[in-house]
Amino acid sequence: MSRLIAVWRLTEQRGEGRVPVNTEQANVKRTPRPQRQVGRASRVFVRFVVLICAVSMLGIGLWGLVAPMSFARWISFPPYNEHLIHDAGAFQIGIGAALLLSLLSDDALTVALGGFIVRHFACLQSRCRQPPRRSR
Repeated sequence: MSRLIAVWRLTEQRGEGRVPVNTEQANVKRTPRPQRQVGRASRVFVRFVVLICAVSMLGIGLWGLVAPMSFARWISFPPYNEHLIHDAGAFQIGIGAALLLSLLSDDALTVALGGFIVRHFACLQSRCRQPPRRSR
């Protein structure tokens, strides 16, 4: 194909819509902006906030799994559905575990997989505690 094929890009300054630019202009390498340096204090603050969020999610999730009736009254969610409350508790435990794991690992895949596994084991645990259903 010809190098003169038009490439479209949005203009940011005047809001004119789309402006044609040839491929030579579009492929020009731009110098990256210098990244802002993040200080130690802000990193510590973010880690502290993540820790608080993780502990609160784990606590509320455990409450939903261990005492679903009390949790349902607290959130005033009628009608009471124990299965739904257990699932919500397991989901919150998975999020809390992923937040805690994010403090230990920089690998996003490890964090996501860890939260996923913890959530499913918490859900499985709640299913094992329920009495079997009677057939009609």
